[in-house]
Amino acid sequence: MTVTSVKDADERSTTSALGKVLDLVVKGFRQGTIGSGARAELRRGTLGTAFWRIALDYLEPAGALPDPGAPWRTEAEDRWCEVLSGLARTYSLHRAGRRLGTALANAGLSEARLMRLLRATASELGSEVRSVVHRLASVGEPFDWSQLARLTLYSESDSTEALRRAIARDYYRPQASAGSRMPRPARTGR
Repeated sequence: MTVTSVKDADERSTTSALGKVLDLVVKGFRQGTIGSGARAELRRGTLGTAFWRIALDYLEPAGALPDPGAPWRTEAEDRWCEVLSGLARTYSLHRAGRRLGTALANAGLSEARLMRLLRATASELGSEVRSVVHRLASVGEPFDWSQLARLTLYSESDSTEALRRAIARDYYRPQASAGSRMPRPARTGR
């Protein structure tokens, strides 16, 4: 399948393929293949040497970036830069299978901040992701980067609505399980 835009890119990069790329980058951080200097550069969120090495060594071979001549390549690189910046900050918290919504609830993220993340447009998403990553890092809450990366990379995709809903369900599920359901509306007389 040929990718025709960033919006359609998630059809090419399945969740499992994205997870594998993220796991490889995290492994590089943990084993020192991607050193502390590169991590520091990535945390700054700039398209520097560290980004380009990861793009060419990890992202391109996995098909995570569009072809170099594609007009949406620049946008994809910018979005990957956001993902790698957050991942460099929190790679030690990456746990495959640990749902983002559950982690956000356990980290005490407010409902208002959750809604800002889930309703953010492509242009607003970067700052909302940084805010959420900061919260997760500050409390040391483990999470799987796959959902946050998908949200960042494919924010305009049709499948992102389903992802946003899944994050919300996972956030509210612990509350529902604990019996703290919202009160039912009062019935009006018929």
